[in-house]
Amino acid sequence: MHRYFRVIREAGFLGSMTLSLVSTGCGGIEPTLRQQAPTLEHPGIPPMTADHLRECVKEHGHLLEGGSWAFSPTIRVNRRGYVVDVDTGDMPQSALDLAACTRIALGDMVIPSYILKIRPTKSDTATNEATMAQRSYVGSPALVVVVVVGLSEIVLEAGAATILFAVTVKVVDKAVDDVAELAKQRRIWRDQCTDDYTDCIASPAGRARGNHWNMTRCGSCREVCERTGKWPSHIPLFPDPEVSCN
Repeated sequence: MHRYFRVIREAGFLGSMTLSLVSTGCGGIEPTLRQQAPTLEHPGIPPMTADHLRECVKEHGHLLEGGSWAFSPTIRVNRRGYVVDVDTGDMPQSALDLAACTRIALGDMVIPSYILKIRPTKSDTATNEATMAQRSYVGSPALVVVVVVGLSEIVLEAGAATILFAVTVKVVDKAVDDVAELAKQRRIWRDQCTDDYTDCIASPAGRARGNHWNMTRCGSCREVCERTGKWPSHIPLFPDPEVSCN
């Protein structure tokens, strides 16, 4: 969602850190990272994950129009800390590669142990929810959100775009016993898809268009890989019956 920093300032975020809003060019430059001071209520995003998000913005930030953006991704994990699902939320259709990269970065994040130790409480804020992605893996399970924690916010400045990430972690309970194994399997899939995506970018397919005007063919191939767990050799791409992913 496109939001100006007047809104963020009114939320009190700028009171805890200093930002430079000077544009420095176009996509591909090294983004500047600013992070809100972590607190007990809002733990910090691990440095490795923050660096991964910085790389995402460096690689794909040019897909956003200039201005200030605020995104609110959600990471759902089980009580053991395994990631069940990552929802990038309101990222625009014009930046699908940025959304995919963000999903991978947050899916690989090590959840702060403090969050996993919070005792769940029964309240009106607890919800039952199951995303389409979860249902595709485990049928139609009921996910009961027992802990919701907002991490300290980070801002990345890249050229004319200034991007705020406000990440929320939801710890869920699930009745199906195999959730940990499924989460582990999805992590293996993601890692393999990332490796194959990197190889694809270095091939001629990395310079070909994908299913959307702002996505490379490799990005379209990675979407298929994340759904099926296997890098495709070819994908259908109008007007051709199929094109190579290598």
